[in-house]
Amino acid sequence: MKEREYKRFETDQNLFAETYLTEKQKIKNKIKNLSMGGVCLETFQRMTHNNIYIIEMESKGKEEIMVAGIVIWSTLRKTVKKDNNVIPLYDVGLKFLDLNDSEKLHLNNIISKYSH
Repeated sequence: MKEREYKRFETDQNLFAETYLTEKQKIKNKIKNLSMGGVCLETFQRMTHNNIYIIEMESKGKEEIMVAGIVIWSTLRKTVKKDNNVIPLYDVGLKFLDLNDSEKLHLNNIISKYSH
């Protein structure tokens, strides 16, 4: 089995990211785990394999970081009932693309603050 390039950190239950589906449409997703290489999101939105999305997160100093990520895997975890509807809940893994030094610093701040 291939070893991960970056250590993955599980996050607390209150860390969220906004993911841009289009330039004007974004959704809020829970961050399940995070590394310097990517993120695993819990989302009600199906995200297509190999699509690139912009992910917005907040760092320690309340500074926002926006990074591009490509979907490398997606799985239907379960369905939940909400207002008489059954809604799919997905886990989605995205790999970060071309982080600059500032983005790496902000991402490291997020990891150190919210990981356990």
